[in-house]
Amino acid sequence: MFGLVGSRIVHRLRALGARPLAVGRPDAYGSRIYSIVIGISPAEPDVIAGDITDSALMDHLIPRSDYVVHAVALADVAECTRNRRCEGHLARR
Repeated sequence: MFGLVGSRIVHRLRALGARPLAVGRPDAYGSRIYSIVIGISPAEPDVIAGDITDSALMDHLIPRSDYVVHAVALADVAECTRNRRCEGHLARR
């Protein structure tokens, strides 16, 4: 949940008193963007840098969770902001 949608979900859950675990790949944006724009730092204890396709990681994290929110997109928003021709990027996936 390191993207724009997922980060908003994390912030809202935190505001409600929940303790969400945020899992994401921190390679889409620079660390400064994560901290300033998205408001999530991979250094936070409830932020896990990883990939949801890593079954060992998911096997470790899911039992610690009451709920799972899947907010992962196939589109790379950061790539789309750098390259306005996202059709080519999405076709490669």
